[in-house]
Amino acid sequence: MLAFGAISNAVANNKPSNLEEYEPGQLVIKFKQNSIAGINWINNKKNSQIDFISEIIGKHTSRAYINVSLLNTLNKKSIPKKRLNSLERICLIEFEANIDPLYLAGKLRNIPEIEYAEAVPVNKTLSQPNDTLYSFQYYLEQVRAPEAWDQIESVDSIIVGIVDTGINYNHEDLKSSIYSNPGETGFDGNNRDKATNGIDDDNNGYVDDWRGWDFVSSQTSGQDNDPFPGHKHGTHIAGTIGAMTNNKIGIAGTYPKVKLMPVKVGKDEYNSTSVHNGYQGLLYAATMGAEVINCSWGSNNLSNSDKEILQTINEMGVVVVAAAGNNGDLEKFYPAGHITTISVTSVTSFERKSSFSNYHPSVDISAPGSGIVATVFEAGYQEMNGTSMAAPIVAAVAAMLKAKHPEYTPLQIKEIIKASAKNIDATTEEYIGLMGRGQVDAFEAVRDTKRKSVLLENFGYVNDKGEKLINPDQEITLSMSLINVLSELKGAYIKTVNNDEFSPIYQSDSIYIGDLASMERFYINDKLKFSVSNEIPDDYTLLLEFDLYDEEGIVNRIGELVYVKPSYRTMSSNNFTITLTSRGNYGYNNYPSNSQGDGIRYKGNYNYLYEGGLIIAHSKYNISNNVRGITQSRQDKDFVSLDIFNTTTDGIYATEEGFGFFTDHGYKEDAGVKVLQDVYQFDDEEKEDIVFIKYRVINTTSQPHDSLYIAKFMDFDLSGGGKNDKVKFDRENGVGYIFKYGDDTTPYIGSGMISDHELIFYAIDNNGESLNSPNLWNGFDDEEKWSVISSGVGRESSGIVDCSYVIGAGPISSIPGDTTTVVFAIYGGSDILDLISKDNIARNSLPLIGEDITKYIPKPNQDSLRKVYPNPTSGIINIEFSVVNSESRLSFLIIDELGRTVDVIIEDKKYVKNNYMIQYELRGLSVGRYYLQMKSDKVNQMIPLELAGY
Repeated sequence: MLAFGAISNAVANNKPSNLEEYEPGQLVIKFKQNSIAGINWINNKKNSQIDFISEIIGKHTSRAYINVSLLNTLNKKSIPKKRLNSLERICLIEFEANIDPLYLAGKLRNIPEIEYAEAVPVNKTLSQPNDTLYSFQYYLEQVRAPEAWDQIESVDSIIVGIVDTGINYNHEDLKSSIYSNPGETGFDGNNRDKATNGIDDDNNGYVDDWRGWDFVSSQTSGQDNDPFPGHKHGTHIAGTIGAMTNNKIGIAGTYPKVKLMPVKVGKDEYNSTSVHNGYQGLLYAATMGAEVINCSWGSNNLSNSDKEILQTINEMGVVVVAAAGNNGDLEKFYPAGHITTISVTSVTSFERKSSFSNYHPSVDISAPGSGIVATVFEAGYQEMNGTSMAAPIVAAVAAMLKAKHPEYTPLQIKEIIKASAKNIDATTEEYIGLMGRGQVDAFEAVRDTKRKSVLLENFGYVNDKGEKLINPDQEITLSMSLINVLSELKGAYIKTVNNDEFSPIYQSDSIYIGDLASMERFYINDKLKFSVSNEIPDDYTLLLEFDLYDEEGIVNRIGELVYVKPSYRTMSSNNFTITLTSRGNYGYNNYPSNSQGDGIRYKGNYNYLYEGGLIIAHSKYNISNNVRGITQSRQDKDFVSLDIFNTTTDGIYATEEGFGFFTDHGYKEDAGVKVLQDVYQFDDEEKEDIVFIKYRVINTTSQPHDSLYIAKFMDFDLSGGGKNDKVKFDRENGVGYIFKYGDDTTPYIGSGMISDHELIFYAIDNNGESLNSPNLWNGFDDEEKWSVISSGVGRESSGIVDCSYVIGAGPISSIPGDTTTVVFAIYGGSDILDLISKDNIARNSLPLIGEDITKYIPKPNQDSLRKVYPNPTSGIINIEFSVVNSESRLSFLIIDELGRTVDVIIEDKKYVKNNYMIQYELRGLSVGRYYLQMKSDKVNQMIPLELAGY
């Protein structure tokens, strides 16, 4: 049995993946079913520019993500029209703009025409070459393959698709096992060889594909009919599965009675391990008759378009076997992690986890993957390591099952392989529940015996507040959808598993289910409730596991990873729903994936925020922030949590209050601050469209600063992808805001810095094409951040474009240990006048959160005569004016309607930069109209003035 706490160690040591890579200049979108843009794109032969894409990134090309020939072939195979229509609406965009595709996908997701938008993951093969050769194949005996061969009477060959880097079809140990397309072999009506006649004889859209297809050719067309390899990886996979046996040369495949279909998705270069058009290759193999497909490559990034392809292949009755990844981490890998796929991880000859192998609850089975000797080039053989080498062993076993039982579905084959696995808990004790059901056992899999297996299809949870969050002192309710795949079960029940020092406390440790027929689905709702300990760490990854039993004993174990005590909270006590994190971010906790959090929503509408965060600096060399950095797809993470952000509806001031405490690292390039963050929502009618955010910033350095800046960066998207948005700053009222240009139905979202500090603001065109705007598509470096926060009100308006802004306070003087308080507010409204009204309400409401009322005094960009009042006047006037130029010498005069000076209020007086108000009493003037004039060498302004009488 598992030693107490071992799973928690495996989980806690999870490291961030280094495979978060995407194809540059590419993006996949799927049009919604009735999208006008999608219909036009299809009618334009799926290769036209798309207007709303052009507005955002300019020049681009588009094409069908699924090759038209493949769609036509699927249509002939009676795939449901609904599925074909779904695949037809997936579009691949290729663009020239220097913009991160992950960022672009995030911008496009809220466009009404689009069902989803996603970057294209870079898939890579998963082998680790080792030139040392061994004289025998230990793995055949380890998985009992030779014993299994004797159990299969069928002599019919099973077609196995090798979607990889190509196959050396001339290899002495493979050439008699290579697939031949019957529609492209033999002779045509003109007695020409169909393999070379240049005609698509089988009408599948691929000319002369008599032994497979090359989807990544170096030919001009980009594709051809010769799947000869660049890299040796695919040839090694092919030999592991189906090298000939009893031919007195080389090696024996794990199941030699197969035909190997070469589908090349790797480049022609010898050293290239990248994979392109991989999922199209999978679909091609399925349409051409492959019953099993091996996929020894992948990425740790989930793609909706690829998921649709895998679902289609599954519905065609094809088994897909995939490698679980070589990062040595607790992570879900794709396509292996899809529920329709058999996910394979690697063990050694001692049945221990291979050091490179991933592990995760989504893994289905283990197989030998260390030191696997198989075919490479010409007459060569080589030892290689990787989950790439483990997957084909399982693919061969799947082919054995398909040969013996052609009626089995992919799901049944998957579960039989799992149910017949050899238990290796004793040698993988630290990874129980994370290495699949055990090690594949070919003999046991094909032996006719009663098998039992229950599959977890869907898993969910909700706390007693209705949130999908697990926190201490909350009751969590689990929901599960399961299917009894194989033999019927009598008296089935579920028992909880205690596998972690922080395992949940369940209200009941078992749930009775009853009898279950084969392929019967059942649901666990409202029956499994638990809570977790207050001692559990923040952002903890917990493995929840359950054992399934029937009257004869244990059937199998199911499990899922959950994230406990997340360091972010969502507040929604007025018209705003807003997520705040423990590091000072707005909207989401995991930029750029943006899956942890609810963004910022106003009146229940879509999320309007792509990214929001905090920038604090006192020089361009001392900046702490948590917004996107020099690389667009990664945030700077200068702030770390000192206390998890938490909320309460039982606070001192507001309907709902949030509290966080974080600090920077204290590095010499940091600002040197600790930050207390307070967030307030009121639900009364006057303040229901306002969120107050108060920062108390503590100077933790040993130096005084006279140029401290505290600002928030906000990238809202009100229109799809932000393409029709516009940012503006109302200088007279101090409100920054964003709106959808030309649309009166979309709300305006505004921001104010409502403390008694000098206000800063900077509007940014994210594409950087406008004057004085940084290009955020290329990232946002510290020099650019300092430039925008230290420019006062530097840029008041963006173009009509994907845009963002910075608003804040500074420069501020701060001594060591000093605390500077800055309050921001976020507003929602119907127009700018509505936002200004809410800014005034927010400023007058500051005493409700422990601060003094403030009044915004605009900082003009030139010396300015702002106001004279009362007007009309009975003699006494108040004059408000602003001085921007520190050496200004001003005169104030009263002018009559004939242009004559009739009174001198001030003459040639020097003023420093500031806002002023002076009072003056008019004497000896007749009732009538006059003008107040302010003059300097740079300014000449006049305001009409009515004298009503003394």
